[in-house]
Amino acid sequence: MCGVRILTVRDQLTKEGVAVTRLVPKWRFHTSLGLAALFWFFFAQTGMIPVPGGGWSITHGVWLAIQIVGLLAVALLISQKQKVEPGILWIGSKHLFFNHAEICTLADIRNVYLAPKKGAKPLLVLQLRRGRTIRLGVDTIELGHAIAEALELDPTHRVATFHLPTFYQRLRAFLFFLTAVVGFASLGAAVFTQSIYPLAAALIGTVVYLALVRLARSRVEVAADGVRLSCLGKRRFIAHGEIESAEAFRTGSMGVHVKLQSGETVVLPTATHAEGDGGLSLGIADMINTARKGRGDHASREESLLVRRGRTASKWLVEIRRLAAGANADHRTAPIEPDQVWRVLENPAADPSARIGAAAVLVENATEADRDRLRIAAKAVALPNLRIAMEGVVSANDEQSLVEALEAVEERKKSAVRTSGGSAPTGGS
Repeated sequence: MCGVRILTVRDQLTKEGVAVTRLVPKWRFHTSLGLAALFWFFFAQTGMIPVPGGGWSITHGVWLAIQIVGLLAVALLISQKQKVEPGILWIGSKHLFFNHAEICTLADIRNVYLAPKKGAKPLLVLQLRRGRTIRLGVDTIELGHAIAEALELDPTHRVATFHLPTFYQRLRAFLFFLTAVVGFASLGAAVFTQSIYPLAAALIGTVVYLALVRLARSRVEVAADGVRLSCLGKRRFIAHGEIESAEAFRTGSMGVHVKLQSGETVVLPTATHAEGDGGLSLGIADMINTARKGRGDHASREESLLVRRGRTASKWLVEIRRLAAGANADHRTAPIEPDQVWRVLENPAADPSARIGAAAVLVENATEADRDRLRIAAKAVALPNLRIAMEGVVSANDEQSLVEALEAVEERKKSAVRTSGGSAPTGGS
């Protein structure tokens, strides 16, 4: 535990770590065993695995059906079991610890979301690389948010990216129905003909379906400035100021209803009831609502002074630097203090050009700590042009490269207008 720092929650309310419970799944071995037994029975009944004295009959078929249903039910029940371990959560310099044992590296954590549940403790889910997850029960929603912030994985520190089912849910449902019909017909043919070829057809159909579903997946990015959607080449950005509310739904399927001020409802599907989403719909809704509450709603005097307003990059840069240096200060125009510039930069509701201008002002005399803070602000942006521009400003090595980075902003803006191909579909529940 050398070099480990205690997890800071809000104003360091505790110096002994954070008490949580860890939910450890116990399904992998048992489910694998159940599925192996299921396949053994099926292949045995079709004659592909010899069964002493085995021959096909109605009784044999009924017995096979009972075996399949029973094994699936047992596998499902076993897969639901989870072991609850109380303990203390700690953050080290490079690792996350639970009860003094390392559970993952910080670099492996891809996303963190909180799933509030009525009548139960909120569930904090850590999505790791390679599809693994860590589930932690926390006492309060505030504690869950504080842990995410301490891990620097909340929307104010970086963009949370989720790969969800396609927005075209009706198309997905039709493909699933078609694949299921072909699959069951192939399995029936395999039983009666005792041939492997129908099974090959079912396998090919399943692989094609899974490939199409994966290719048509949607991508949802939640950041401090808004939500970015993309699916099958179509993209859409929704600023938090346009959002009225985000609510998880569990009707015919699972997902999030994002209600806009305009009256439109954007649907973000997460899973079917049969699949289950592990609280993902609740987590995305909570993340959007939390990011909305953290944004500023009113333009400040500093923001209005930093907005580009059609100026060339070099003129814009000179004038905003003069403002920051107090060169234009008089009894009517006060200089812009560094803290005020930082507030504009880190305000997700601020005008994008004002935020870029703030970054250009701050990077001039930035220390290494300031540059790290600028990089964190850029990572928390979902709007592509703004994020690229802020990253370009931070990485500029001299005056010329800084001006070029600022000029590139306008070029990308014009290009986006020329090539825009419509907004992402709203989907259906």
